[in-house]
Amino acid sequence: MIDEAVTAVQDGRPVILPTDTVYGLCADPYREAPAREIYRMKGTPIEQPIALVARDVDFLLECVPELRGRSAAIARALLPGPFTLVLPNPGRRYPWITGSTPDRIGVRVPELAGPGSAGRG
Repeated sequence: MIDEAVTAVQDGRPVILPTDTVYGLCADPYREAPAREIYRMKGTPIEQPIALVARDVDFLLECVPELRGRSAAIARALLPGPFTLVLPNPGRRYPWITGSTPDRIGVRVPELAGPGSAGRG
């Protein structure tokens, strides 16, 4: 099942990801089209930001390398966990998920305890 989800994301298709708090609809954040499909499926206005979800804080900092200093310290202190942090995005990365606020980005690193972890946070 995991291999099928990985293949779907690589192919640009959305998948459902169980996290520590909810089941989330996820797609490849590196490409605009899959992110736009999330907006379409959820009926979310394009001006509304959606969060970038990473497997761990180190990978998050690779995805958004401008998160240094205080932003990185805040992320390391609070993540992983059931939070979406809204942090500065000076590089204006991932404009297709930042909505009308390209200078900020919502980020999550869920605490994944394995299968069935959704709803336990």
